[in-house]
Amino acid sequence: MRVEKMSQMQLSHCPEYTPQHVVFEIRDPEIGLTAFVAVHKARYNVPGFGATRFWQYSSEEEALRDALRLSRLMSYKGAAADLPYTGAKAVIMYTEKAAEHRKEIFERYAKAVESLQGQFITGTDVGVTNEDVQDMSHHTSYVIGKNVDPAFFTARGVFLGIEITLQEVFGSREIRGRHFAVQGAGKTGMALLHMLKDAGADLIITDTNPQRREELRNEFPLAAICEPQDIYEAKVDVFCPCALGGVLNHDTIPLLQCRAVAGSANNQLCDELSAQELNQRNILYAPDYVINLGGLASVVDEFQYHTADADRIEEKLHDMTALLEDIFTRRRDSHMPPSVVADEVMQERLYGSVFTPTYVLN
Repeated sequence: MRVEKMSQMQLSHCPEYTPQHVVFEIRDPEIGLTAFVAVHKARYNVPGFGATRFWQYSSEEEALRDALRLSRLMSYKGAAADLPYTGAKAVIMYTEKAAEHRKEIFERYAKAVESLQGQFITGTDVGVTNEDVQDMSHHTSYVIGKNVDPAFFTARGVFLGIEITLQEVFGSREIRGRHFAVQGAGKTGMALLHMLKDAGADLIITDTNPQRREELRNEFPLAAICEPQDIYEAKVDVFCPCALGGVLNHDTIPLLQCRAVAGSANNQLCDELSAQELNQRNILYAPDYVINLGGLASVVDEFQYHTADADRIEEKLHDMTALLEDIFTRRRDSHMPPSVVADEVMQERLYGSVFTPTYVLN
């Protein structure tokens, strides 16, 4: 197995790369392991926190860019949660060979994480199971989330963020009787669906997995289950992206028939123009890394105190709702998209001044 720090020359072609990034490349051809760990040094001499995802990418460049993009977002998410750490992210490329050696993949990857000596602390993300995390924990002390459910706290934060968003749009936080389109029924999506159902919401749900859609029909008999491509045109109050990023783009935004967007997915906006387009259509966007910070807050709480405490995490989520209210207030005063306002607030927290690099996702 080879673990190497990537050079600036190797990274300079990526539009998401900044000089703040430290990136490690992990390879083990014997079992099909290719991974990238990106640490965004928004704060120095502190660990970088970020989950690991196991996903099928079309190329190594796509995987690398995803890690870079998400690591920066994690710095912003940490700032939103007022955490004294920096952001990071890791991606392991999913291939048939890697899938055949899954247990070995996560064991050797964990050994690589251990070799970074605490620069990077990780947990579970898309494609990574609790069993994978348990396997990793036997080979590194820098894996967290073994004794807490980050998906639940992510969903809890999104639920609270939805209430604030409803207040901003309709003048009431009441969820009962409101209509929601939920895209993606993974760990966080499912947790959010149950919270919305229990609160009396009317639901339209989709997932890219046909078998999963059939399961959803049984689990949510009163909900409407639609095909993935139809979720954007659902006539609802709130659209909730809870799958992968980039779903709000120049093809999908014109289809939306909602008043607001608030979901758990990371990097929902394809680019800054997408934020402007939502703003022009008077669709209120709840910045993703603000309302979905509950998962990060929960695993960091476990890391800091050795056991996660629901009351401490709930306090972080209470602070998040106050932050979201402030972002919406600034948005009303400035007429800027909420995502731009949020970025400025996080840059002020991280650097003491505002500097916004522009990243366009292709």
